[in-house]
Amino acid sequence: MPELPEVETIRCRLAEAIVGRTVKNTVLRRRDVLRYPSGDRKKGQKHGRWLLMGKEIASVSRLGKQLYIADKLGLGIRVCLGMSGRIALSGDPEIPKRHRHITWYFESDTSNPLRMHFIDPRRFGGVYAVTGTKDLENRFWNRMGPDALTITTEKLRDATKRTSRNLKSVLLDQNAISGVGNIYADESLHKARLAPQRAANTINDSELRRLASSIRSCLRAACQMGGTTFKDYRNADGDKGEFVKKLRVYGRQGLNCLSCKSLLEFERLAQRATVWCPRCQPNSEKIHKEHTCR
Repeated sequence: MPELPEVETIRCRLAEAIVGRTVKNTVLRRRDVLRYPSGDRKKGQKHGRWLLMGKEIASVSRLGKQLYIADKLGLGIRVCLGMSGRIALSGDPEIPKRHRHITWYFESDTSNPLRMHFIDPRRFGGVYAVTGTKDLENRFWNRMGPDALTITTEKLRDATKRTSRNLKSVLLDQNAISGVGNIYADESLHKARLAPQRAANTINDSELRRLASSIRSCLRAACQMGGTTFKDYRNADGDKGEFVKKLRVYGRQGLNCLSCKSLLEFERLAQRATVWCPRCQPNSEKIHKEHTCR
């Protein structure tokens, strides 16, 4: 599933390619991937309007794992990539035709106009028509937590202080923190030297600062390398993410910790595979000293 670094990589490329350009035409091949505002009575006839046909793209923004593409008045589309969704530009040679659910054609002086495709083989994602930024906030973004790329100690404290859920569950909760998924939860907790099983309301201020810093630095590093690709994820140009080469715990259960050489352990937390180092990340709320992991 694309997480914040993968979506941010796509956002940056789209902003470079489509901001300032006008949508000439749209093709909606699978109607159930486009979700309309409640009360819209002519959904089948008006999809061009909701897909920004005739509009100049003014911005491509992001909160957590979600994208928002809008014109200068704020009319736009919220894009959720789900498990296997992608936004691809026309230069991608590996776009599977049967999964191109929506295509946007942009005005161009050439015979080969820029195209943008929404692709989603498993169809867990979707494109949501939004009437403006206020509609976006009221219906969607107000219920989400602060963006993980800029998470502060104070915001992280707000997310953890009143819950006894384990840290891994809190990091995966998009209402608490937006953008962290399974990969970067494991990586951030290892970097912060905190056990994923720890009750969230037991971590002290020093540990909160360490975890907030670790989340930001892990996500920034992944963004710089275009995200992480194991199987499905590709950026808007069809390239794989390279952060897989830097993973220290995720997917490495049974191997040696790269910091202390202990065997990495595995269990399921919040219904997700979780890998951690028992030496670098001791599961004890009474241990606040510096450990051997750096």
